[in-house]
Amino acid sequence: MIWYHKYHDHSGPKAFTDQLLDVIRAQNARGRWTIPELVTVAQARLLASELNAAQIRAFTQEKEEAFQKALEKLADAEKGMSVASDAASQMRELVKAKDDAAKALHNQVEELTAALKETQVEAEQWSDLAKQADQDREYFEKLNYNLRNQINVLRANLEAKTGEQLDVSIPIPESYEDMEEWAGQYLADRLELHPRTRRSLKRANYEDVPLVYKALLVLANEYRNMKLGHGDNTMFEEALGKLGLKCSGSIDEARAGSEGDAYYVEYPPGSRKREFLALHLRKGKVKDDRHCLAIYFFWHDATQQVVVGWLPSHLDNQLS
Repeated sequence: MIWYHKYHDHSGPKAFTDQLLDVIRAQNARGRWTIPELVTVAQARLLASELNAAQIRAFTQEKEEAFQKALEKLADAEKGMSVASDAASQMRELVKAKDDAAKALHNQVEELTAALKETQVEAEQWSDLAKQADQDREYFEKLNYNLRNQINVLRANLEAKTGEQLDVSIPIPESYEDMEEWAGQYLADRLELHPRTRRSLKRANYEDVPLVYKALLVLANEYRNMKLGHGDNTMFEEALGKLGLKCSGSIDEARAGSEGDAYYVEYPPGSRKREFLALHLRKGKVKDDRHCLAIYFFWHDATQQVVVGWLPSHLDNQLS
């Protein structure tokens, strides 16, 4: 029995029969024909087994290659998943950090808003207090002004009734150490020694100490009365003449600026307002502090008093 034969598009016993018939037809009676070598059952089985083995190897190799490619893709996928997992973790951390920062910023904004409201309330309160303080200051300034006027009237009436100045009985010290206390006791509301005079008094060398006290009395009386309209310049000049003193401008204000703060004082003391020591009483021409007197002052209209800023030496000797 024929197990395996292939002829044209056929295989098996039928293929062998078709080929045999075709050979016979092609040969004449005297012709010879050959039959191709036939395959035995054992050979066919061996061929089939080899064919199956080859097919199995090809299939196995193909599947092995596909499996390896699948493993590679899986490894790449795992790497990608790891990277994606790390990226996702970082993203979660960033989102959490952003949320925490947003919460902190929100809390800070709320705190600042609350603090701003408190500050606004406090500012309004301070503003109200400042307005009240301004009103009080204006009231007391007006009251002080009226009291000063009353004192001036009483002093003038008393001097007119007695026919002599009230300051005649004021003692005249012999030392500069007593000047600040003396001025506060006898010349209050008429003449004020600026705090800067404490420094100048420590350096005082002018020998005629009583003359300095008498000069302050002239400023507190005749000069002040002249400024208030209770006397004229003649009375002031006569009082100066009796003491050998002269009154003139201290220095041109334009030039005073080049001398720094020498010719200026802060007034009221401690404020940022500067007052120019426009005038000075003087005696002597020799630039010797022992024999040359100079008293620098200005008139303060608001308090109606004389303010002395330096004495008894010349400023150009001390601060230039």
